[in-house]
Amino acid sequence: MAQIGIGSATITDGTTYVTDAAYSTWKNAGKEGGVLVLSTGVVDPTDTDAAVLSPGIPGVLCNNRKIACAFNTTTAGANVTSDFGIQGSLDGKNWVLAVAELSADVTPDVTGLQTFSADLSDVYYAWYRLIWNDGLDDNTTWAGTFHVAGLADGGNVELLGIGGVGSDPS
Repeated sequence: MAQIGIGSATITDGTTYVTDAAYSTWKNAGKEGGVLVLSTGVVDPTDTDAAVLSPGIPGVLCNNRKIACAFNTTTAGANVTSDFGIQGSLDGKNWVLAVAELSADVTPDVTGLQTFSADLSDVYYAWYRLIWNDGLDDNTTWAGTFHVAGLADGGNVELLGIGGVGSDPS
């Protein structure tokens, strides 16, 4: 399966580590309405029939939580049956669906925000990532942004280029 990061670099499961440059980094991290949110810049994939992967999300931010996962279509693509999910990894290289797919049929041909909830209660992985279009449908002109909200505060996510030093352990 062809997989690319948000910057269109190739990602190979089992080989590419979640903090490698191919994944890129979250553009924005901060609180909105008291809720921790991660967002990417505009994703405009060069390979429109590849699975697009978000940057990694440290497990400490998602484990045993209910979170919101979203993408905002800014340039509509084709009317195909693209899907959207959240995957987990214990080693940062090998991935499985963390929960059932968030949606088996999103609408990449409609602009706007599409939000889904992910119940990660009693789910524990070292890393998470969003995956869009793992069915490899050709989305043609699609472009948009990825978002994750409802994450736990704290945790050092410096490796991902989104800053933060975590809570004081004393």
